[in-house]
Amino acid sequence: MKHLFIRLLLTVLAVLSPISPHLVLANTITPENAGQVSELERYGDQIVNDIVLSPDGRLVVVVTRSAIEVRNADKLSVIIRTIQTDASIQDVIFDPSGQILAGIDRNKTIYLWRMPDGQLVRKIKIFDEGRISHLTFSASGEFLMFLVGNTIKTLKIFDGEIATTFETKISGFDELVISPDAQTLAVARGNLVMLLRSSGEVFRILKGHTSEISELAISSDGQRLASKSRNGAIVVWSMDQGKPLIGLESPSPDLSRLSFSLDGRFLVVATQKVGASIWDLETGEQISSVQEPNIQIRELSVSRDGKLLLTDSTSELLTWQILGARQLDRLSLPKIDPPQRIAFSNDGEIVASSFIPGRAQVRQVSDGRRTADLSSDACCWVLSLIEDVFPLSYTPVAISPRKRMIALSVSNRRNLRSNADESLVLMQNLKQEARSEFPISDKILSLAFSPDEQLLACGGDRVHLVNTRNRRVIRTLEHAKQSVTGLAFSSNGRLLAAASLDGVIRLWQVANGRLVRELPKQEKAILAIAFSPDNALLATAGADQTVRLWRVADGKLTQTLKGHESIVGALTFSADGALLASGALDGAINLWQVSDGKLLKTLKGHTDNVLGVAFMKDGRLASTSSDGTTRLWGVK
Repeated sequence: MKHLFIRLLLTVLAVLSPISPHLVLANTITPENAGQVSELERYGDQIVNDIVLSPDGRLVVVVTRSAIEVRNADKLSVIIRTIQTDASIQDVIFDPSGQILAGIDRNKTIYLWRMPDGQLVRKIKIFDEGRISHLTFSASGEFLMFLVGNTIKTLKIFDGEIATTFETKISGFDELVISPDAQTLAVARGNLVMLLRSSGEVFRILKGHTSEISELAISSDGQRLASKSRNGAIVVWSMDQGKPLIGLESPSPDLSRLSFSLDGRFLVVATQKVGASIWDLETGEQISSVQEPNIQIRELSVSRDGKLLLTDSTSELLTWQILGARQLDRLSLPKIDPPQRIAFSNDGEIVASSFIPGRAQVRQVSDGRRTADLSSDACCWVLSLIEDVFPLSYTPVAISPRKRMIALSVSNRRNLRSNADESLVLMQNLKQEARSEFPISDKILSLAFSPDEQLLACGGDRVHLVNTRNRRVIRTLEHAKQSVTGLAFSSNGRLLAAASLDGVIRLWQVANGRLVRELPKQEKAILAIAFSPDNALLATAGADQTVRLWRVADGKLTQTLKGHESIVGALTFSADGALLASGALDGAINLWQVSDGKLLKTLKGHTDNVLGVAFMKDGRLASTSSDGTTRLWGVK
């Protein structure tokens, strides 16, 4: 009878439970089934990184954060091929023949695709310090040149060998272009253009502009250089003689883009508020113009057959024929801004994403439905790059544990009276939609609510504890010399953990602000921090690509978890504390067994920085990335 009662009680509890037992068994991630975890669902939008026209004018390549779309240039709505990638490609360029497409990702890896069939032919990791930029093919297509840090490198396409072309350290320049033969470098500094040989020697200085130079372009034969200054003056120079060949006047002094036609005869000047003008360099006359006053031109490309591609901040594509200025086609792409920072609720049911400048959205994780918005009139923002690759935006967000409030900070507002950095922190009640804002004299990089929702911790150069009722700072904690990037309250609300860019990790007593313990200083920035559910462990991770577990009671290091190949910026424990999930810049998510530090599974699907991870109530894992998608993981 007793056993029958217990069985009946369990049945009733199962029926009354908001979580289906079958759902738990089917999807809950445990140490035993972690190896079987896969992507269950996803939602999100395609975010465009780059757009380029092929040399023959037949193709337009649209690079999104999760794939590469090859479109028909004459009919832009037609997608000929989609190239799937395992990373977010930032910039692409065609070789002169149009047979090879080169691209780079944020993790400093170069990709080479064969365009007839879209096959990846080579992937090369660059280990030099510094960000990769200024991709340029040699005229023969044999070499790919690029700037990494302050050094020009060349990549031999056919064997993948990398060599240093320019040994000199290049610094303090406004614009830079590489000649097609990789033997000359043009650098703009102020109103001067300096020409450098591959040895680093400055062999010619071009003078003629009266204001700062904002744009440079070199013709495909390497014979001509075009420069534009901020007052609208354009000069076309002879590269051999260093003399001005012709002077032109831009139709607008606004930010412009310059491009030579592939035969070098025409110069196209695209201007944000006007459109594009085409100049015949043999006669010095403007032969046609593209009038588009309602778009802000971001990039332009010119093909061998005289076709022109204009892009408007990656949302509007226009193809024109240069001679006659005839529009061929037009396509509007949805303009989607990538999220900068995100915060999950404790149960993983909702996610808040911040966008530049100064706005946030709250969505349901299960279906992507938007439930709340928060925005500020403040438009200033800061974006830092850690080790030249990891983007750290000063627009942190936080959701309170009971999902009643959202907080957003917008930084880099200058206090005109004291000339000090100031942040504007916004708080909104998600149920009543009541909103308030208050300033903090600091550049805030991190936010966290206390478990009872009475406090909001704001991390900048110091940690500011704010009373959520009256929005007043009740205590300020002196942390370290660099900005606090990670904040976490223990589940009982007694301790606050703070970590910073200089590797300092400290534990504070919330009640009186007393420093309880400082953990051993790390060599690189700490970007993520989390307490285990029982508050026995503290997990930290950051720029050294390593996750560490510390014992809270005495500050001893208990586990060092190695397995990521890029910077780690997101951490979360499962509800029972048995699992730890960590997300990295390259899109990888690792599942670790906390008891022994074993790597159980690496989840691959995201193509860009994992902004946040959270275990949901039913045991699934939710993740959000800069690739624009939120994904749900579990066991099928």
